[in-house]
Amino acid sequence: MEPLITLNKVNKTYNKYSKLKKHVLHDISLEINKNDFVCIMGSSGSGKTTLLNIISLIDDDYDGKLFYEGNDVKTINLKTVNKIKSKDIGFVFQTYNLLDNLTIKENIEFVLKLNNDKDKNKIMNISKKLGIDTILEKYPYECSGGQQQLSAIARALVVSPKIIFADEPTGNLDIKNSKRVMEILSKISEFSTVIIVTHDVNVAAYTKKVIYIEDGRVQDVLYKKSLSNSLFRKDIFNYIMNKRQ
Repeated sequence: MEPLITLNKVNKTYNKYSKLKKHVLHDISLEINKNDFVCIMGSSGSGKTTLLNIISLIDDDYDGKLFYEGNDVKTINLKTVNKIKSKDIGFVFQTYNLLDNLTIKENIEFVLKLNNDKDKNKIMNISKKLGIDTILEKYPYECSGGQQQLSAIARALVVSPKIIFADEPTGNLDIKNSKRVMEILSKISEFSTVIIVTHDVNVAAYTKKVIYIEDGRVQDVLYKKSLSNSLFRKDIFNYIMNKRQ
């Protein structure tokens, strides 16, 4: 199987032409396959969000190679890259990023309009799957944190993207809603690639593999050996504790 995303010796340097330059990522090489459920972990400042920004095509100022479906991203024309961003990629953020002057339905519909998709049935279909069909006419400020996060997931999924990027998707949620969001992302990974960034071992345990980075370098890749979240949580926890000794 050809990887969906391949990074080949990717380096990222901020202020590269000044005395204040900072080398954030060092020779990152990895592969992410179709329907992977991947977690990027690392301590604060390790480079995990910077790596996510490059993989998700937000940041194109890097050295090395990034391939999307076998194509070097830097050789693809801008129109095609923008189409990939709008159609193939969906984002879920810790802060929801819903527009308060739009209803939940209008927030979800906004993404369809960006893609010239007039099939409004998609809104109801995805809303029912996520259990938010009863709040579509409400505004974000009228909804709980869990409802807002589920609405943000619906917005990301409504165009059926190939990849979902989630940056600390449960950071503002209680335990009950965190569990629900991760169970939903687990189901999504059956038909889309899901890549999350988190520092939470409990969240990481839902994924199939953990890419652990430190000081801008991939230290290791941990693979889930069974369907048990608790066993994978233990493996991840022990790995992190051993790294800190």
